[in-house]
Amino acid sequence: MRMLARILVFVLALALFFPGLAGLSLSRVGSERAGEIRSAAESWLRTTARKQGLSLDRKDALVGRASRAADALERRQTHVPLLGFGLLLLFFAARRPKKSTLGLGEPVTDNVGLPSGASYSKREIRRIVKDARVLQAEKGAEAAGEFLFGQGLLDEAAEMFTRGGLLNRAAQVRHDQNRFHEAAGLLLQAGKLEAAAATYAQIECFEEAARCYRDAEKFSVAGEMFERAENFREAGACYQGIGFHRHAAQAFLKAGCEEDAAESFVAAFNDEGGGGNLPEHRVKEMCALAREAGELLTKLERFEDAELILERAGEYARAGRVAFQREAFDRASELFLRVGRGDLAAKALERLDDAEGAARVLGEYLRDQGEDEEAAVQLERAGNHADAADLYRKLERYQEAGDCYWRAGDYEPAAEMFTAGQRHERAAEAYEQAGRYQDAAESYAAAGNPARQAELLERADCFYEAGRSYAEQDRTDDAIRVLQRVEAGSPHFEEACGQLGQLFQAKGMHGLSIKKFQEATGSGPVTRANVEAHLKIGKLFEDRQQFDAASETYEKILSFDYQYADVSDRLERMKQAKSTQPRGGAGEAAQSTEPGPLRYQVIRELGRGGMGVVHLAHDQVLDRDVAYKVLPESLRGSTNALRSFLREAKAAAQLNHPNIVTVYDAGESEHGFYLAMEYVDGTTLKEIVQRRGAIATAGVVYIVRQMVDALSYAHSKRVVHRDIKAANTMWARDKQVKIMDFGLAKVMEEMRNATTLVSGTPFYMSPEQTLGQSVDHRCDIYSLGVTIFELATGQLPFRTGNVPYHHVHTPPPDPRSIRSDLPEPLAKIILRCLEKDPAERFQDAKEILEVLQSTSDGSV
Repeated sequence: MRMLARILVFVLALALFFPGLAGLSLSRVGSERAGEIRSAAESWLRTTARKQGLSLDRKDALVGRASRAADALERRQTHVPLLGFGLLLLFFAARRPKKSTLGLGEPVTDNVGLPSGASYSKREIRRIVKDARVLQAEKGAEAAGEFLFGQGLLDEAAEMFTRGGLLNRAAQVRHDQNRFHEAAGLLLQAGKLEAAAATYAQIECFEEAARCYRDAEKFSVAGEMFERAENFREAGACYQGIGFHRHAAQAFLKAGCEEDAAESFVAAFNDEGGGGNLPEHRVKEMCALAREAGELLTKLERFEDAELILERAGEYARAGRVAFQREAFDRASELFLRVGRGDLAAKALERLDDAEGAARVLGEYLRDQGEDEEAAVQLERAGNHADAADLYRKLERYQEAGDCYWRAGDYEPAAEMFTAGQRHERAAEAYEQAGRYQDAAESYAAAGNPARQAELLERADCFYEAGRSYAEQDRTDDAIRVLQRVEAGSPHFEEACGQLGQLFQAKGMHGLSIKKFQEATGSGPVTRANVEAHLKIGKLFEDRQQFDAASETYEKILSFDYQYADVSDRLERMKQAKSTQPRGGAGEAAQSTEPGPLRYQVIRELGRGGMGVVHLAHDQVLDRDVAYKVLPESLRGSTNALRSFLREAKAAAQLNHPNIVTVYDAGESEHGFYLAMEYVDGTTLKEIVQRRGAIATAGVVYIVRQMVDALSYAHSKRVVHRDIKAANTMWARDKQVKIMDFGLAKVMEEMRNATTLVSGTPFYMSPEQTLGQSVDHRCDIYSLGVTIFELATGQLPFRTGNVPYHHVHTPPPDPRSIRSDLPEPLAKIILRCLEKDPAERFQDAKEILEVLQSTSDGSV
């Protein structure tokens, strides 16, 4: 900076000195000589302006300004100050400074006091050097050097300091001389590595600076200097030595040292927690490092190392590609699958000749991508028939879906698909494999195969339908064999007997025919349903010349329908025949009747249970069939029991709901207490579960909605059932639920209290019932929960061991542990119903209905 200032002062001094000198000259040469000088100057200016192409006006203006400037300079008050200031500035610019700040130490002072900046001759220099040597001998090299420095002999001073070992001071002198390279060399000799490095850097000798910094163990700065010197390999080594792995990697990359760069990337990944639990932005950084390392390691054919670091970073797709490149196809497949790239995994498996596995993973990938059609083809090719079938079903390609379900051994949906695709023969085969023989029979019927239809109906225990089918095919013996297996309690018993009567008649076995027709009509009156059977009986009696029996039968028919067929003519013929027949002739059948209540004519027994025996009976007053229940004999002989029975029967009779069996009448007969109730043509839910197992979810919900509706209605009338169970719930042929025996459980409870027993069925009893505590409508909620559990799973929540203890103390199992596909909302309803504490259950049956309605519109 001092040198620059001197130069600027020198230029300014010249700018002032020469105009002042020109003014002084003009003032002393006389006016005539001055005029000549001016004329010459103006002529020169005009010539110059003409050469530069200036206009006339510009030329005149330029000459005018020059003339005015000459006039001004000629005046004494102008040129004298200019000349004086110029000389003064020249003096200051030329003088030698007494002090020098090198930036490497303290300012140096001229100890001798001689004028600095003085100009010496060679002789004077030799004298000064001689004096310095004398001073060196007396006071040492430092004093001699400072003396020379003070005299302005900087080279001699630097040499003196160097010979005296004062390298740092010598470096300061060289630095003041702007001889930086020599200064740095002296500092390096003096062991001042950082100072030497800084000096080298100042003159952009970055390589030397870097080596000095490296030797001084300043590796970070050394790395920067090596980078500026474009020695990237050494820069990388410096960064690597202090753990600056990212910088090292970039430097090695620039140096083309890919092996070292890869190692540095790996080191950076490891040191910075790669593969660990990091924030999202850090995870992205680690992935970038891993990708850089992976690319380099792959390029270097270090495939396993590349694969490892990419996997640790979660870059599974890239790791998979590396594994594929090194032909580790099983490993590649695994990595591709971890990132959901089934298409790439399939290619790897193909290289392993695993066509099935390739098709499977490709199919799953395509399915996830929504490409169902191609996915189905691949899954089928892989042998994953169930999943392929689901996709074909979704695509409404029912034949392919059925074939795949069949191959998967899933016969029920296979049958459904074959049915949807109008392949009834295949549907029948699938239903048969699934054990759904009745459905198989229907499919065989649709396929036009009545022989197989009949066989499957027989296997389904649908004996009446099977018998009819055999009969239609003229397979009489098979028809008789099967129809004889129809039990008396079956809804089709009468029809089966009538059919058997016809078959025996066709075979000429009239005695058996009459017997079966009589079983078909029963002991009740003639109805529209059995009038034809009565006519056939009459005809058989007529054929066998049992005219009295025939006449009696015809009279019964005429009492029902006087115009029916030709019965009146036949009766007249019987009377005529009887008049001509010898007395005591052809065998008359003995007449007999069974005892029974006057109003109700018992037809047959329907079933037995803890609440008594149920008969099918005919109400002869109102001319209708009823369910006639006779309660256990143990209730007879108790006035309290009769009073309680009639009270509960009266309350039950007040219930008028489509899902509750209606009570018509109650009383006492010679057989005991009885109830006359609505006859429901159907079967109990218990029988359905025992025969078929768990009911489909939609069916369970359909049943529960009706049961809940019935209980809600009964509870609103303050009637508690106390024995809700599957066996007390009928499933009518019109798909309607009917709850039976309202009020009877309370009667049984009051009777059993005297013997310290509790009422209800242990498998369905609430904890408060089990403990003999007072109960309310919430005990029905608990029993309903047990019933739903049984319908949904095919089994009771507590089946073995001390069942009453379990109901009081043991938490019920989650129904989904038995049936995994059971919807969660339905499972929650069941478990809440089964809470031990009544306060934790649904407090009203309506709440269950509301939950069902709020869950997918009640469809669960």
